[in-house]
Amino acid sequence: MVDGEQPLTWYWNGRGWQGIGAEVEFGWGLWLGAGLLVLLPPAMIWLTSRIFPPLPDSPWAWFPDFWAVSAFFGHMTLVIWLWIKAVEFPVLAFIKAWGRRIR
Repeated sequence: MVDGEQPLTWYWNGRGWQGIGAEVEFGWGLWLGAGLLVLLPPAMIWLTSRIFPPLPDSPWAWFPDFWAVSAFFGHMTLVIWLWIKAVEFPVLAFIKAWGRRIR
């Protein structure tokens, strides 16, 4: 199957990365979906742990809070990874250029 989209090409103009090719537009629906993906699962976990709290002297009483925080960071990582893939951002080249700029 042939891709219909051409890959983006990036170049360093001395101040920042400049994209050549089609621009990827992120509409409000995509931002809303990403926000819901990041916030809704941890909120549901947190709310459930407050409605049905674990026993206070239970050795696993810490787990619902840990699970909610890890769900937030896990979903945030997923959204960031998908964003990097969508815009084809050259992460390693950016880190190398940033390191050279700091020196």
